Amino acid sequence: MKSSQFSVFGSGTPKTVVSRIFCLLLIGLMYSAVPTFAANPYAADTTEQKLVDAIQGRIWELPTLSEQFSAYEGVFNTYSTETDFPVLCALIGSAHDAARRRKTDTNPLDSFNLFMASMNFEGLSERQQTHIDFILAKFQAFDGAINDAERSLLEILNLPAEKLHPFTLTSSHYMAAYCSYYTNQLERSAYHARKSAEGFLAMGDDRRALEGFDGTSTTFFKLGQIDSALYYARKGLKLIKNVKERYVTNLYLNYAEALMGNNQVDSAFYYAYTANEIIERKGRAAGVARAQLCLANITSLSGDKSQSLSYYKRAIKYFGIAKEQYHRVDALDSLAKIHASLGQYRSAYLVSKEGFAIRDSLREDRLQKDADKIVAEYQRDAFKKELAASEGDRALAQAVLKRRQSERVSMFGIVVSLLMFIFFIYYRAVTRKRLTRDLQAQVDERTAVLRENSKRLEVQAQRLKESNAELERFAYIASHDLKTPLRNVTSFLGLIERRLPEEPRALVQEYLDIALANARQMHDLVTDVLEFSRLNADVEDISEDLQVSATIDAIRDTMLSELNERNAVITTEGDANLVLPKGSLEQILGNLIGNGLKYNDSKNPQVQVLVTKMDERVRITVKDNGIGIAKEYHERIFEVFRRLHTTDKYSGTGVGLAACRKVVLRLGGTISLESKVGEGSIFQVDLPQDVRNVSSSHGTLVTTVASEE
Repeated sequence: MKSSQFSVFGSGTPKTVVSRIFCLLLIGLMYSAVPTFAANPYAADTTEQKLVDAIQGRIWELPTLSEQFSAYEGVFNTYSTETDFPVLCALIGSAHDAARRRKTDTNPLDSFNLFMASMNFEGLSERQQTHIDFILAKFQAFDGAINDAERSLLEILNLPAEKLHPFTLTSSHYMAAYCSYYTNQLERSAYHARKSAEGFLAMGDDRRALEGFDGTSTTFFKLGQIDSALYYARKGLKLIKNVKERYVTNLYLNYAEALMGNNQVDSAFYYAYTANEIIERKGRAAGVARAQLCLANITSLSGDKSQSLSYYKRAIKYFGIAKEQYHRVDALDSLAKIHASLGQYRSAYLVSKEGFAIRDSLREDRLQKDADKIVAEYQRDAFKKELAASEGDRALAQAVLKRRQSERVSMFGIVVSLLMFIFFIYYRAVTRKRLTRDLQAQVDERTAVLRENSKRLEVQAQRLKESNAELERFAYIASHDLKTPLRNVTSFLGLIERRLPEEPRALVQEYLDIALANARQMHDLVTDVLEFSRLNADVEDISEDLQVSATIDAIRDTMLSELNERNAVITTEGDANLVLPKGSLEQILGNLIGNGLKYNDSKNPQVQVLVTKMDERVRITVKDNGIGIAKEYHERIFEVFRRLHTTDKYSGTGVGLAACRKVVLRLGGTISLESKVGEGSIFQVDLPQDVRNVSSSHGTLVTTVASEE
C-alpha cells in the first residue's frame, strides 16, 4: 500500500500523518479542558455563584475598564477572607472575563495582570494565595503568554507541600503539561500530564484523571513511543464508566490513532467509529470532521478505499462548516490522491482544483491581512510623526514659557539665598562665639576634675604597690619560716624510726610512714605556695630569648629517670623562638608535661608537643594519652589547691595548673583544655612571640587579668 494514501495533511509517511492528526486532537483536548476547572474544591456553590453573577452584572455596566477594575478592587477587599475564598476566585475569573471582552481598550489583558499584581490578599492562607497564583498562571496560558505561564507554574510546583492544596498541585501539573506541549518540550509535557492524571485519580476525580491520561497518551504518541501511548490510553479507558460520554471522545480518537500506528486496524476502527457516533449526537462540526478524518485514515490503511472516500468527503464537508480551511485543504489533497490511486483522474483533478482554489484564497487572505497590517502600521507611524511634530511645537512654546518663569524664579531664589547666607554667617559667628565660651568653661571644669582623679589614682596605685610588696614579703617569710619546723619534724621522725627497737618500730611503722608522707606533702605545698606568690614579678627587663624545642629537651633531661622507668615518650613537632620572662616557659611546659605523665595509667605514656606559628603569636599544644578529665572539672582544675584525686593515688599539691594559668595570663596569652575521661587531655596555650611588645602595648590588659587571678 502506497504512502500517498495516508497523506491527509500533505505528503509524508503514515507515522508523520498520524503525528499531525494527534497534534490536532491534543489541541482540541486542551481547549476542551478549560471548563473542567470549574468544579474544584475552591469553586463557588449555587448561592455564591448567584452573588458573583449579580456583582458582575453591576460592574460590567460601568463604561471603562479602569472603572470596572476599581470596583473589583473594592469587592476583592471585601471577600479576601478564608471563608469567602470561593467567591473571591469566581470574582477574579469575572475580572479576567471583563478584560477579555474589552476589544476597544489597549492591551486589556496587560491591564488585568497589572491590576492583579497590585492586589494584596493578606487575609488568605498560604495555600489560598498559591491557588490564586495558579489561577493567574492558567489565565496567562489561555491568553497566549505560554512562556510566562510555564515559569509561574514551575515556581508553584517547586513550593513546599504544605503551601499547596492537592488540587492546586495536580492542576498545576496539568497546565504545565499544556504549556510544555506548546513550547515543544514533549518529554516534560508527558511527565506533567502523567502526574496530573495520577493526582486526579487519587482524589477520585475520574473525569480529570481521564483527560490527564489522554494527554499523556497523546504526547507519548507524538514522541513515537507507541507502547507508552497505548498503555496510558488504556488506563484512561478504565475510567470511562464513571465519566459522561461527551468527555471520552478525544480519548477514543487518540486511542484509535495509536492502535492504527501499531497496525491494530480493527480495534482502531471500533474506537474511532464509537467516538464518531458520540460526536454526531452532540452535533459539533469540528469534532465530526476529526472523527471522519480518523475513520478515513483507518479504512485507507485497511485497503477499503471506497469507504475511505466517503469518510474523506464527510470530513471535508464538516471542516468547511467549522471554517477550518487549512485542515480542509489537507483533506482535499488526501482525497485527490485516493481518487488518483483508483484511476479516477477527473475526480482527482476536480478535488485538487478545489484545494488549490481554497489554498489561493487562504494565501490571498493572508496577503491581504499582511497588507492591511502594513497599511495600519504605516498609518500609525504617520500619525505618530504628526503627533510628534505638534507635540514638538507645543513643547517648544512651553519650553520658552518655562525658561522665562525659571529666570524669574532664579532671580528671586538668588536674592533670597543671598539674604539667607548673610543671616547664616552672622548667626554662625554668634553661635560659635557662645559655644566656644561654654566649651572652654566645660574643659576647665573637667580638667580640674581629671587632675584631682589622677592624684587620687596615683595615691591608690602607690598604696596597692606597697600592699602587694608586703603580701609578697609575708608569703615568702611565712613559707620560709614554715619550712624550718617541717624539716625538724621530718628529721626527728627519721631519728625516732632509726632509734626505736625493731619490734616496737614494727607496731608504729604505719603511723611513722603516714607522718613522714604528710610532712613531705606539707613541705611540697609550702614550696609551691612560695613559687606561686613569686609569679607577680614584673616581666620587664628580665626576659630571655627561648627556643621551645630546647626548653622541652631540658625538661626531658630532668625527667629522664622517670621516662626510662615508665617507658614514656615525649615527642615534639614544630619549633619557634619566644621572648619571655626567665623560667616562665619551662614552668608552663614542665607542669603540663609532668601532669601528662603523672596522671597516666598507660603502659607506654606518651606526651606530644605541637608548636604552631600564628603571625605575632605562637600556639603550643600538649597532648597526652592519660586518664582524661571529665567535662564538669575543666574549669575547676585551674583553681589553686584544687585536686580531683587523693594523694595516695596521685601525688601533687594542686598548684601546678593554677600557676600555669596565672603565668599565661600575665604574659597576655590564653590556655584552654579539651578532654574526655579515658581519652587523654589536650592543653592548648597561645603566647605572644615577644612579651615586651605585649607589655608595652597591652599592659593594661595583662595587669587586669593577673589581678583577677
